[in-house]
Amino acid sequence: MLNLVLAVALSTGSGGAELAKGQIVDEVACLDDPEQTYALYLPSHYVGERTWPVIIALDPAARGRAPLERFAAAAEALGYVLVGSHNSRNGPLEPTIQTLGAIWNDLGRRFAIDPQRIYLAGFSGGARMASQLAQQSIVAGVIACGAGLLQGDAQRFPFVYAATAGHRDFNYLEVRVLVENLQKRGTRATFMEFDGGHDWPPEAVAWQVLEWVKAQSMRDRLEPPDREWLETYLQSRIQHARGLDREGQAYAALQAHESLARDFEGLLPLGEVEARLDLLRNDPRARETRRQRERTDQVERREIRVVMDQVLAERPSKSQKWWARKLESYRQLGKKDLFDAANLSQRLQQLVFSNAIEKAWFAAEEKDFTRALWLTGIAIVARPESAELRYRRARLQALTGHLEEALADLEKARDLGFQDRARWLADEAFRKLRDDPRFGQFWPPEPSEVKPGMPRGSNSSGDHQF
Repeated sequence: MLNLVLAVALSTGSGGAELAKGQIVDEVACLDDPEQTYALYLPSHYVGERTWPVIIALDPAARGRAPLERFAAAAEALGYVLVGSHNSRNGPLEPTIQTLGAIWNDLGRRFAIDPQRIYLAGFSGGARMASQLAQQSIVAGVIACGAGLLQGDAQRFPFVYAATAGHRDFNYLEVRVLVENLQKRGTRATFMEFDGGHDWPPEAVAWQVLEWVKAQSMRDRLEPPDREWLETYLQSRIQHARGLDREGQAYAALQAHESLARDFEGLLPLGEVEARLDLLRNDPRARETRRQRERTDQVERREIRVVMDQVLAERPSKSQKWWARKLESYRQLGKKDLFDAANLSQRLQQLVFSNAIEKAWFAAEEKDFTRALWLTGIAIVARPESAELRYRRARLQALTGHLEEALADLEKARDLGFQDRARWLADEAFRKLRDDPRFGQFWPPEPSEVKPGMPRGSNSSGDHQF
């Protein structure tokens, strides 16, 4: 179905555009479906007399502008149209299919898009959806940030696959191993990591991603090979690999040379790279680092299974004290003699928090308030100073009839700095508490009573609200 929509939409594009170029346009409404909107970046040199590659980005929280801010500079230099949906969200796949259909039709009507160079990008749940939908569509590639597949194992894809993840991203291992498996099975894939957490890649990494995508496009003859550009790109990659070599990072240098050999095969001669690659493969320092990383991977896989078995269980068996001990053991991992121990510690702590808060939201959506309450408790163990989480748990306590506990959490939320008075007073979850004289004692202050420097509540506990 997506193939048909795509082919029809992009075969009729007129190439005309009345929208601003060289800057992010915050909101464009689809002509045929105004409820579907997107952020847009057209390169300043965009013209309708030629066709352009396009990247359609799916953010799990419908932040259409967020990916464009990271990719715009590279898109300007390399000549890509960027689109970020304001409707894509984590959840069922069908709404995202509708969103892509509306956007693809709109692009076909407004712009001169090259139907052979359409790329889907996504972050977190959006990455999973992009990978899934790409297998049902005619696309040139996927840019998956911070997550892997929606379901199933890594198969050979008929498109290129660029993945990114931060060193502290709880999905880091999943994404890295997915790319390794795709490469083994013949998919042209790359993995680019960065110093960060669960997020879209920073601008510098976004540049690397689009340069890689452009080189693969030339390799596939989707655009004419630009020998001068390819030579410059190759030399920049070689210089990076040599730098790692000079610094004594044998394993990182080995990975960089292996990437060069994969990425430029059939494009440019690589005699010097291949010679150095043979030496690095036999370097005892590289072999030892690989062994250490495999040991860390084993620890991480084991702990991921422990956490996921609990948060996905129909009847969880572990107490809040057990979770407190587990999280403390993850904090202590940072002091262990393990490869990348500090980042591993952060990834596992974030794994607990992120899955607890996400699964709590889904449970609340299904009116399973008892399960949502248990999961929110885990999130509080991970983030005990979050005023927002205390407020959310107070709601769930009230909805499950634990009124005394709800009052205690409201008092704690207030003490931690929760200040959204209007939300507090209008919240129907507290209907049974409004006649209790203690309820009024815990109200946040009036806006006029909030003094500069007073602690404020935070919604940083996650995108999901309940």
